[in-house]
Amino acid sequence: MSVEVLGKMDEKLYCIKCKRETNHDYVYKHSERSYDFDINDYYWFISYFVTRCRGCDNVAYATEYGDESMLRYEEYSGREEIYSTFTSYPEKPKKDTTMRLKKYETREFLKTPESITVLYTQLVSALNDQAYLLTAVGLRMLVEGICNDLGITEGYLLNEDGSRKLNKNSDEIRDKNLIGKINGLVEKNVIVQRQADILHKIRELGNTSVHELIVPPRSTILLSFEIIENVIYNVYELDKYKII
Repeated sequence: MSVEVLGKMDEKLYCIKCKRETNHDYVYKHSERSYDFDINDYYWFISYFVTRCRGCDNVAYATEYGDESMLRYEEYSGREEIYSTFTSYPEKPKKDTTMRLKKYETREFLKTPESITVLYTQLVSALNDQAYLLTAVGLRMLVEGICNDLGITEGYLLNEDGSRKLNKNSDEIRDKNLIGKINGLVEKNVIVQRQADILHKIRELGNTSVHELIVPPRSTILLSFEIIENVIYNVYELDKYKII
């Protein structure tokens, strides 16, 4: 062990007040290392410093560490030598590498039922928290909530060619699940078939998220919000539709 008083640091250290790397002196140093005489010992050394910035005189703390695994080639000596690393405290702030996403703004609905607006608001919060899996599931719930609020309990089913499914007696096949309810919105003239097709994609998105735990991309979630908001606006805010 050794104690030294006053000296120049070998490397520039980050200064929390200057907010950059500056030259430092140390006013106190305490060093430790592994024992040289023990050939089986893993060689290492560490020094602890109380430092002072030459620019602003701010006093801080720093360490220097090196061990036998930290080797680099030195051109001057022509051989590998142990190098050391310095760490200052408080440490230099790390750069924020997370993607900064624009906050999605909640759309104001004045005539929409509270149960719909509460769920919608919570989904916007989930979106802004980047909880896309939960958002996708919630969007499906929101679609079903609108159907239930409007009293839509069933609807037709479609074949792949867009024609309505019929049973062997040529009667229209009805469905009470969400797929039928969405088509029921078309039957009640609440939305057109093109809008229903998009709501079906939202339904499928929610189903996939629930059953397969697949996280949808943000772009898909944003498009879904745009569609849902337009449906809410047309259904409730314009007072265009009265479902009996």
